[in-house]
Amino acid sequence: MGNLAAILDVHPSTVTRGCDALVDKGLIRRRTSQDNRRTVIAGITSRGHKLVEGVMDHRRGLIDGVLGRMSPPAQRRLARSMAEFAEAAGEFADSAWTLGWPLDEGTGGHGDR
Repeated sequence: MGNLAAILDVHPSTVTRGCDALVDKGLIRRRTSQDNRRTVIAGITSRGHKLVEGVMDHRRGLIDGVLGRMSPPAQRRLARSMAEFAEAAGEFADSAWTLGWPLDEGTGGHGDR
């Protein structure tokens, strides 16, 4: 829990309370490490995984709806801007997340998938 608190930049008691709530809802489970009994390992449950998948599916549907209302040139501009943002942030290569949009006019309409 201490490592998670450090990553999230919050107090360890905040992580513990949050994890308690998620355990109570059946979304995560906690167990003690076999290597070090002071280490607690948290993992997502199948119920938690289903919740995350449902939320992500819903968000993808909302995003698809918005993108469908954009013109193809606007979609390309957005894809270029998102790729530039990701590159500046040191994130994944643009081909990993452009949703198949072309980054320029010369990609044949599908870009990297």
